[in-house]
Parts: sequence; structure tokens; C-alpha cells
Amino acid sequence: MTSTTVEEGLGRIGVGRAQVATLLATGLTWSGDASELAVMAYLVPVLQDEWGMAQAAADTIASVLFAGMLAGAFGWGLLSDLYGRRFTWRVTTTLTAVGGVLSAAAPHRGVSIFLMSRALVGVGLAGTNLAFALACEFLPQRARGRVLVLFELFFTFGSVFEVGMAWLVLPACGWRVLLLLTTLPLWIALALSVVVPESPRLDVVRGHPQRALKTLQAMARSNGKPPFQCSAVLAIASDG
Repeated sequence: MTSTTVEEGLGRIGVGRAQVATLLATGLTWSGDASELAVMAYLVPVLQDEWGMAQAAADTIASVLFAGMLAGAFGWGLLSDLYGRRFTWRVTTTLTAVGGVLSAAAPHRGVSIFLMSRALVGVGLAGTNLAFALACEFLPQRARGRVLVLFELFFTFGSVFEVGMAWLVLPACGWRVLLLLTTLPLWIALALSVVVPESPRLDVVRGHPQRALKTLQAMARSNGKPPFQCSAVLAIASDG
């Protein structure tokens, strides 16, 4: 075999150890997304009481996250095509995690600082769908449907995690600790992201077939498959 498509290569590799780190890292980003969305339901009433906010200010806190998501939604897809799925996914995850920490550090009655921090979280959350896209691009076509359905369980886990944290942490430790713990899945995802390669599909499209082949060869070894006997140039004409 002198050449192969990315789809053919992924089909030979199958699903195994090669995808575990990628699915876990991207899935935890999905969990962090769910947690950051859910935490506001517990946070707004507490802040309204503690900071003595008017109803209008409380409503603004509840909605600023979605305003940030709207602002971020216009750019992350384009940036991922320019700079890569992996890089842009890590940037959006970092923005979300940092925004969560800054929210927890907002001064007492610092409504403006808190709003800006939550807006930053929203901008980051707008790019969490890149985690789903990146996970998809490491899966063979025949397994993509069932694996990605299971991938959705990470979102459910994030929602359940946040409910548990709110029940245990909010009464005992306060809302700042709750916000810090809410970012935990995101920080774990970032730690795992160092072993996640760039999408081989995108590498081929962007003119880096050698890098794509290296990624596929490493995945084959991890899954216990024989190395590809092919040239460095991966054809993509028939790729799905």
C-alpha cells in the first residue's frame, strides 16, 4: 500500500487505547460546560441575598453567560480552521477555566468584575463544541455514532457533578469554593490535553501529511495494530 485515506487509516486502527485520552480530555471539557451552565441556578439567589442586589442586577448575572457565548460563537469555528482543532480547543477550555477562577475571586459587591468574569466564561463555553468535533475526528466511521452517543454522558456527568457540589459545598464552604470546584473538570481536561494530538484530518487538509501519518502510526501502535505500509502522503480525495 503506497497511500491511504485518513478514513481508511482510522478504520484499520479501530477504537481502543489510542482514543482513551482524547475522549477523556474532550469529554471532561463537555462536563465542565454542563457544570458552568448549571452553577448559575444555585449562584444567583445566593449572590442576590449576600450582595443585596436588585432583581435587575440578578437577572443580568443570570444572562451575561449567554451573552458571552453569543459573542464567542462567531469566531471559534473560523479560528479552529486557521490554527487547528487542538489549539483552539485548549484556548477555549483555558478561557472558561480562568473565567471561573476570576469569578470566584471577585470582590464583595464587585458586580461589574463578576459580570466580566462570567462573560469570559461564556466566550470560552462557545468553543466547547470543538471538543466534540475533535473527539469525532479520531474515530472510525463505523464506530462514530455509538461512541459519540456515549460521549454525551460526559455532559450528564457534569450536570450531576454540579448538583452534588452545590448540595455539599455551597452550605458548608460558600459560593466561591463552589465556583472553584466547578472548574475542576476543565483543569483536568487541560492536563490531559498535552497527550492529545492534532486531528489527522485537519493536518492533511492543511498540507501536513507527514504529521498526520505520524499520528495514525502512533494510534495504530497504541491499539495493537500493525504499522501502515504506506508512503507519507495521505490521499484525502475519498475521505468522508
